[in-house]
Amino acid sequence: LAAPLTLGGSPVLGSASLIALTAGLLNHALANGLLNGLLCAEFYWTVSLMFGLSNSVLPVGIYHHLMYSMPTFVTRYQLAVDEAPS
Repeated sequence: LAAPLTLGGSPVLGSASLIALTAGLLNHALANGLLNGLLCAEFYWTVSLMFGLSNSVLPVGIYHHLMYSMPTFVTRYQLAVDEAPS
């Protein structure tokens, strides 16, 4: 996300912050409330930094998986363990 800004000469931290504020905070806060906007700002800042520094979607994909898929997996796994016969 921040790569076009950094290729244009903007600093990586500034580019990631701009993406976090616009795509994360403003967009998500307007659509889903302030708390969601704050949480999404952190996510977009991290993803922008990861991609801006690595120029690879692999770490971004792994982070996205850990943020969204793993909590669901852990919850369902725990339910299965709790309901399993002893």
